[in-house]
Amino acid sequence: MHVIHQHIIPFDDDAFDIFCILKDQPHAFFLDSSLHRSKAQFSYIGFSPFATVKDGDLAGLKRVFDKYRVKPQGLAFPAGAVGYLGYDGSLFFGFYDTILAVDHRKHQLIISSFAKSRVNDVLRIFRASGLSSGGRGRGLPSEHAGETRGQDPMIC
Repeated sequence: MHVIHQHIIPFDDDAFDIFCILKDQPHAFFLDSSLHRSKAQFSYIGFSPFATVKDGDLAGLKRVFDKYRVKPQGLAFPAGAVGYLGYDGSLFFGFYDTILAVDHRKHQLIISSFAKSRVNDVLRIFRASGLSSGGRGRGLPSEHAGETRGQDPMIC
């Protein structure tokens, strides 16, 4: 069974700020629940899947899913598959061994991964960007300091 390594840091900024740092990584995704904080607890971010399945290969999807299935170890989504199935039979799924979960209720960032080195890689990316931990506006990359996203909240 795969062991999940976790690193938890205080975090009270916007989950979208984390995504902006990682958006150019291969197959980055952002499952955001922060607009519904009264109803939802977590937003999830991932990047650089270790495997992908595409082009309608449902048998391949099942093979990869079965090979890397993990038993729950605390978080509801510590690692796993993110993707889509199209109406036309197309599909794309990335299998992610590292997931960043922003807990909006506990004001924490939980970095979970099969590999401790990947947790450390994410922490290095954050330090290099200026994002660390803590309250509103603190820890944001300097190029974002004082900025607002204007009318469109989805522009990095």
